[in-house]
Amino acid sequence: MTDTKTRRTSQYSPVFQPRLPMVAFALLALTLPASRQAAVAAAADGTDVPPATQAEIAKLQSSDLRQRSDAIMKLRYLGKKGEAAIPYLVRMLDSEVEFPRMVLISSSLAPMTQSCSDECTLGGEAADTLVCIGKRSDDLLASLKSENWRSRANAIRALGGLKDHRAVADLLGIVQRPTERWEVRGNALLALGLMAEQSAVTTIIEALKDEHGAVRMAAAAALGQLGAPEGLEPLRLALEDPDPRVRLKAAGSLGQLKGERAVEALIGALQQDKDRVVREVAAAALRNTRDHRTVRVLITALKDEYANVQINAATALGELRAPEALEPLLNLLGNTNEALRGAAAAALGNLGDPRACTGLIAMVRAEDRWEFPLERGLEALTKLGHPGAETALEGYRRHRGDWREWWSRNKDELLTPAGAEQPHR
Repeated sequence: MTDTKTRRTSQYSPVFQPRLPMVAFALLALTLPASRQAAVAAAADGTDVPPATQAEIAKLQSSDLRQRSDAIMKLRYLGKKGEAAIPYLVRMLDSEVEFPRMVLISSSLAPMTQSCSDECTLGGEAADTLVCIGKRSDDLLASLKSENWRSRANAIRALGGLKDHRAVADLLGIVQRPTERWEVRGNALLALGLMAEQSAVTTIIEALKDEHGAVRMAAAAALGQLGAPEGLEPLRLALEDPDPRVRLKAAGSLGQLKGERAVEALIGALQQDKDRVVREVAAAALRNTRDHRTVRVLITALKDEYANVQINAATALGELRAPEALEPLLNLLGNTNEALRGAAAAALGNLGDPRACTGLIAMVRAEDRWEFPLERGLEALTKLGHPGAETALEGYRRHRGDWREWWSRNKDELLTPAGAEQPHR
């Protein structure tokens, strides 16, 4: 018996490879409702379809996974020009075939949809591409009634990204349907959040009590997107959820809601939560609140055992321009973590205190491996008005290809004020 993944792959692998896109159009037309066949037939001669789109549509039906995944990404770049591919992408929504993650990483494109699952499949990426194309589709809306749960889940991702409010009633029904798959319910919550659908607030708050952690996580995230004040107390309670994924989403959403009660809850999470990622998100959320009452707890967080918490705390202190943070931030310039050194340097530049120059100069002089802290240090020195720092920064950016050699030769001259004695090499 053929296994599931093979069957799903073969769905997009016809017995023969059509040489002409018009053949592909003709085959697709036979599988569509009559209302859609006319539109496909009109495009079958290729007169209204850009050649680049025709080529990618043909690749979508290849038996080769890399070709199919490449076509999905190329259509994402084409955007509106890829409109003729919409029916093909809708057909792919039920695919559970794993999408090559490196293709996503190398694309550098930010995701346009949200999912409560960490799966990376052809179906999910087809949904993201549908959003990039940017046209609402009746076929996509009809996929909410599909018997295949993956098709429903991925259609919801696309509908949320497209902010297609025609789906709201169906999405509310899906969230409240106890027999529905958790992936589908979670995606429906996230879609309602993306749509900023205020009529869904009560339903989303109720979903914070769901038995599945991923659904509660999606509800917590959606409340932040809605920004509804009614979500404040439920989100505060969600910071005590046994699932750390729920707590971190609740912390992020409280940062979006802001307000005194939200700040108090976030301070508690930063000080007390045992999960380091929750503390990291709490520190970032406090940064978003721009509340000066957080300065003391953020300074304490600079000593957290997890570097990402320290980085977010340092960034927040810099944006708050808290003078009390000068010495604690200076102490981080010698840290072994290059990202933390860079964050501390950037924060010191934002503080605007020229007393930071000595420490920053020492840090950038010592940088011979990592570009990030060097660039942030030079930027900070430029903000603080150090003579030569702006010239050094411009020179570094012109010599990115051989920056180590260039910096070794020029750093002392660039960073030593005229008339001062050059440091010994």
